[in-house]
Amino acid sequence: MGACCRDAAGSIGGGDLCEELRWSFPWSRRCCLLPICGSLCMALGGHDWWVGAVALWVRARCRSPLATARRVLFVFSFQLHLVALNAPLSGSMRGIRGADFQCFQQARAVGLMGTFRAFLSSRLQDLYSIVRRADRSGVPIVNLQDEVLFNNWEALFSGTEAQFRAGVRILSFDGRDVLRDSAWPQKNVWHGSDTKGHRLTESYCETWRTDDGVVTGQASSLASGKLLEQKVSSCQNTFIVLCIENSFMTSSKK
Repeated sequence: MGACCRDAAGSIGGGDLCEELRWSFPWSRRCCLLPICGSLCMALGGHDWWVGAVALWVRARCRSPLATARRVLFVFSFQLHLVALNAPLSGSMRGIRGADFQCFQQARAVGLMGTFRAFLSSRLQDLYSIVRRADRSGVPIVNLQDEVLFNNWEALFSGTEAQFRAGVRILSFDGRDVLRDSAWPQKNVWHGSDTKGHRLTESYCETWRTDDGVVTGQASSLASGKLLEQKVSSCQNTFIVLCIENSFMTSSKK
């Protein structure tokens, strides 16, 4: 696929297509998606006869590299992003819909076009079921910088309490390392689940609607390197809230 892209780029004098061309989308400050290149390469097997057609299409749609100072990459890859909200939250999140909406807003703000849902179990939702069934076993889970946290979604629920790869950071939508940044003084993440990703109805802050100190929610310490450690915590605590991209799509990113 990469060779196909380079051939197409060479035919318009642009060098490596994935490095040289810039293409701005109206809905994002900086984007990096040109699925037609990867799709056609895979579908047509890289035959020379269509390279010229791709080059003409690119010439018509893309700006000259000199026309803009933005550096944009074209990405065609299979992955699901796991990203933290930009601030910690107590157990009072206006319910699961309130948490989901914050995930949606902050993802769009940085140009991520996938569907992001809060990494939480609730009254009608098990954490395990959030990701689309077809994408649970074959798609890696990555952070905002595409560093692999887990080989796939099912790996989180394999009995390890979702132990993520050593040295890989959990990043917020604005790019901060939540384990190191002082904006998250308590290095714990809400989840409301057991180790298999099933809801714990007595430990999800009354469906994420209360910060009452006597009510509890299930959480995990990121210091342990796990996302599903079983730690019962008061809902008045302000912890990290994660968002998971729930189905694969080609999405624009910085």
